[in-house]
Amino acid sequence: MFAILQRNPAFRKLWYAHAVSRFGDWLNHTAVLTLIASLGGTAGLAGTATLFAIDVALRFLPAALIGPFSGPAADRLPRGMLMVAADLLRMGVVLALCLVDEPGELPLLYGLLLAQMALGTVFESARAGALPNTVSKDDLLGAMALSAATWSFMLAVGAFVGGMLLGWIGVRGVFLIDAATYLFSAFFLTRLALPKTEAQPEPFRLRDAIGFVELRRAWAHLGQRGLRRILFAKWTWGTGGGYLVMLAGVGSGPLGAHLGTGRG
Repeated sequence: MFAILQRNPAFRKLWYAHAVSRFGDWLNHTAVLTLIASLGGTAGLAGTATLFAIDVALRFLPAALIGPFSGPAADRLPRGMLMVAADLLRMGVVLALCLVDEPGELPLLYGLLLAQMALGTVFESARAGALPNTVSKDDLLGAMALSAATWSFMLAVGAFVGGMLLGWIGVRGVFLIDAATYLFSAFFLTRLALPKTEAQPEPFRLRDAIGFVELRRAWAHLGQRGLRRILFAKWTWGTGGGYLVMLAGVGSGPLGAHLGTGRG
């Protein structure tokens, strides 16, 4: 699979940017949770758990909320420009996290986290749209598989490394390194030459995005290709896997013991 990187120099630069950018998305996870715990320390166990739950929601919610806008934008605007802009803006957002140091600034922290993840959604839409322009047709499936594996790997490694660094350089040190990852990603992208974005028959209209016109077109396209069942299987398996993890946690925790399902 990694031979694709050797055969396709353009994809190699895009992959470097993707890997570093995704690493940055999750590098600050433990640092943000630590900061939330310190600022909301008087909230009690239930309150702190709620604060952590908000963090998780804000990390995944933008993909659903911003996707209907970022996808059509990536089909009509220069994708390289979108990715570089998203990286530089995320660098500024993460640097701003260094200023959060009081309990009353928790809403600011959540707002910055939401902005970081929303910009990540814009980056990912532009990257996914640019990927077919960086590899040959024969390498496209392999490049998509490598990109998907990179997402999962960087999620795990980024959070782990962020936790390790937290003990050495502290919360703000992690934020500074996180900001640097986006700068490196932007550097790789400035060396990537992408073809001009093809003109679309329909201009981008905000009312179309709000009305999910593009999503309906995509759904119709999936029907024409016979891919709806595959997409449905992915949705249900992802949701089912999440519930299995939740049930395992409940079963081994205090609630599981209360219900008679926990150990001991």
